[in-house]
Amino acid sequence: SDPKGEGKDDVDEPQFPPPDWSGLGGLYEGHAPGRLDLTIFRPPAHAAAVAAGRRVAKKDGLLPVLVSLHGGGWYSGSMYDGLQCYLSLALNLEFAVVTSEYRLGQRGWRGRDMVADVLDLLKWIRVNGERKGLDKDKIIIMGGSAGAHLAMTASYLLNKDAKKLVVKGVVARYGATDLAKAWAQPQSLQRGWSERKAIEHITGGDPTSAASEYSYLSPVHHVGPNTPPTVLLHCRQDEFYSADVHADGLKRALQGAEVPHLVIDPSLHSHGCDIGSTAPFQFVRYTLSRFLTSIKDTDFE
Repeated sequence: SDPKGEGKDDVDEPQFPPPDWSGLGGLYEGHAPGRLDLTIFRPPAHAAAVAAGRRVAKKDGLLPVLVSLHGGGWYSGSMYDGLQCYLSLALNLEFAVVTSEYRLGQRGWRGRDMVADVLDLLKWIRVNGERKGLDKDKIIIMGGSAGAHLAMTASYLLNKDAKKLVVKGVVARYGATDLAKAWAQPQSLQRGWSERKAIEHITGGDPTSAASEYSYLSPVHHVGPNTPPTVLLHCRQDEFYSADVHADGLKRALQGAEVPHLVIDPSLHSHGCDIGSTAPFQFVRYTLSRFLTSIKDTDFE
């Protein structure tokens, strides 16, 4: 695929610093037909420099990157969903925040298509980052729900294939990690939601007929020596994705591979527990600030 996207005009976003809207154009050629877009949010001073046309593509001026992926059950959602909770924190820590669309199940796409889009997004940052003022060597990816699953799957696969830490860290908020085990022990605490049906939709079948898809789309199967340090938020009362299946299973895999990790398990809370001014949100915000700062201050060269 062609990693060179075409830019769009700046669009005012009153509640946030002016974003840089960058269409991905031909980026998904061979993957997503048509166009998928991303938005780059920058700290105010950096955004003003870009708007004024001043050069920022010097090593000292490059911004570390937080990639944010939305949730929506792999079926729907907007690339801005959930972003408002952590955007100001990242910008205050002098990070650029990149959020993007990916293909959705409501239009018939499968999980492998969604992972391909996230991998292409990470490739776009690696190839185009410097001219956009982004530090391609300091990328953290974060997602909520389906976005957490895609963040883990794509970053674990990318680092495994590259045999190095391309993505330096993951923040996964209540995402799926083991699809075959979840299919066998589906969560059923939410009326109108079927974890088994959602998994079958993104895999194209059951664990027998679509075994390769279940393996490919399960982050727990990609844990290894180059898996990025991972922060997991998964509430024990999650009504969509069982913490026993997903968080506990991935924790054991990370421990076995000696991957640095932190599991945040607010026992009395449920799915989406960090949306709003909640106790889990305050804890995750504090943890994320420490995590981002450690990546920002580390020399990876």
